[in-house]
Amino acid sequence: MSQLAAGAVLNLTKVETGEGTAQDLYHATSVSSPITTGAMTRMVESDGVVVKIRIYSHTNAYVMKQIGIFGKVDNGQERLFALMQNPGGIEILSKDDFPDFAFNVSLFIKSNNTDNISVTVNPSALVTAAQLAEATAHVINIVRKYYTTSSSVSCPCVEGNNKTYIVWCSSSSGNGIMDDTYGGLFLVSNGKYATIKQGSNISASVQEGNLIVSSTTSVPMAVIEL
Repeated sequence: MSQLAAGAVLNLTKVETGEGTAQDLYHATSVSSPITTGAMTRMVESDGVVVKIRIYSHTNAYVMKQIGIFGKVDNGQERLFALMQNPGGIEILSKDDFPDFAFNVSLFIKSNNTDNISVTVNPSALVTAAQLAEATAHVINIVRKYYTTSSSVSCPCVEGNNKTYIVWCSSSSGNGIMDDTYGGLFLVSNGKYATIKQGSNISASVQEGNLIVSSTTSVPMAVIEL
């Protein structure tokens, strides 16, 4: 971590599981009895990086007792960066019995140089059918919640509100096309808004802490909170 503070880049390269244990975790350099690899994603927080790890079902069920994260600093040698161990273990189910099974765990790395921490995404990382259905339902529910056919919509546009909104206006025919007359697309965040597209019959202004988007006639509109 001292190298990160000096400007070096840490690339987390892979995550590996094992069914063995180590007596001396501090001096461990590898995963005990390695079984398979997992997938990693990276999410930046204000004071560090959260590495989200996902372990999928395996060809054969096994008891996972270790999760090891490997990485390298700049172009150096790949080494064991972190090792998590549970002597009791967690059962990882077989693909044949539970193809959609996934075990999730997160690792927080505290650092002021979050730009210097990267993650190599495992190309074999898959979204399970259940996760895809959940995500699709979430998007559909958002559209159903915010979609309206009116001549005006509004959303918060006040400094200090860090939520991000998309304001969308379609053509009067309701075909979803943002034409040059009634089409509109605005991005709103933290008291400011950016106009991506604004049709000739669409107006936008900030009034009492809200972005008001109006049309000369009722058209399909939506405010989506990201």
